[in-house]
Amino acid sequence: MTAATVVNHSQDNKNPITGCRNPACGIPPFYIVLPPGNKKGHNPQVMSNTDNATVSAIYRYPVKGLGPQKLDHTDLTQGETIPFDRAWAIENGKGRFNPEDPQHLPKINFLMLMRDERLAALEIEFNEKDAALTLLRDGRSVVKGALDTPIGRQLIEQFMGSYMEKELRGAPHIVQAPGHSFSDVAEKCVHIVNLASIREMERMFNKSIDPLRF
Repeated sequence: MTAATVVNHSQDNKNPITGCRNPACGIPPFYIVLPPGNKKGHNPQVMSNTDNATVSAIYRYPVKGLGPQKLDHTDLTQGETIPFDRAWAIENGKGRFNPEDPQHLPKINFLMLMRDERLAALEIEFNEKDAALTLLRDGRSVVKGALDTPIGRQLIEQFMGSYMEKELRGAPHIVQAPGHSFSDVAEKCVHIVNLASIREMERMFNKSIDPLRF
C-alpha cells in the first residue's frame, strides 16, 4: 500500500465494501483511492459517506520497507501518491528494476518489513528539500545520506549491507525513477485506515492494535 492516512469515521456511516478484512464490521480497515478513470477495481462507493470523517494522522514512507514519517499536512495531486511516498526502494541483491523503464514489481524484490523484521528497529528522519535520510536505532543516528546523490546512497547501502547481512541475497542497492512509486499495487493510490474498524477489532480481540500495522 501507499502512504497511510488514519481516519476517524462514525460507526453510524457503515459502508460495506467487498473485500473487508473484518467481516464482523461494516466499515473496512482501509480502502484505496484509485486514479480517476481507472476502471480496474473501481468502486464508486469507496468515497461515499465521509461527511463525519476526520483525518487523525498522515504518514508516508520515503523508502519502501523502512519506517514511516509523520506529516503535519500534505498536498495531494489527482492520480498521484502523497509526495515522496515509496520514492525509493532497496533491492535485496541483484534486482530486476530498470530506472529507464520503471515497472511495478512485487515487494519480495526489495527489503521489506513483512519479511525482514530487523528493519522494524530502525527509525527514519527525512528532509524532502535535500532528500537527506537519517536512520536511527534506539533514538541515535547510525547513518545519514542524501538519497539523490551517489555518495549518499552508498552510505545507506553500506550500512544496510552490514546491518541486514543475514537477510541479504547480495549487495543492497537503492533504486529510484522519477515519478515512480514502489507501492504494493501498480496503481498510484493513498492508503486509508479507518479507526472505527480498528476500534471494533480491538473490542473483538480485547487487545490494543496499532493502526500502522495496516
